[in-house]
Amino acid sequence: MANTNISCPKCNDMLEADESLQGKTVSCPSCKTEFIIPSPAVKKVVVKPTTPPSPPLPPTKGMDEKFCESCGMAIKKEAEICPKCGVRQKPSYQNGKNWLVTFLLCWFLGIFGIHRFYTGHTTIGIAQILTLGGCGIWALVDFILIIAGSYTDAQGNPLVKT
Repeated sequence: MANTNISCPKCNDMLEADESLQGKTVSCPSCKTEFIIPSPAVKKVVVKPTTPPSPPLPPTKGMDEKFCESCGMAIKKEAEICPKCGVRQKPSYQNGKNWLVTFLLCWFLGIFGIHRFYTGHTTIGIAQILTLGGCGIWALVDFILIIAGSYTDAQGNPLVKT
């Protein structure tokens, strides 16, 4: 039987194989890539994948960047529209009222509606003063909304946790 030299398609190491292995799967001793040794008439070596391709690495972002809400690409924080997919980004709420201040005002002075004055809801604040926070029920509902993150200021901005 005649031996033939064949190179590994991945690492290009030369392997010596006899004719009985033609058409059979072999493994490269250097890189462990499995491939089929071709017959003399076939010039191309077929590579058999042994492991699935690794998933792509998650995107990274810098300090002055955020991820696009649609495609996940790292974009500038100030960007209104993603340059890759063209989707308009939601504005960042830097001018919202402080969550902790609102929480503490509601906890200690909730029946007087002081947290409502702080967030710009003056009419509801006056109503809470006159009704003592709806006998405490109104203040309790506001307290739960603040904890849940659903409470907004008078302009509709969510509270900012700093």
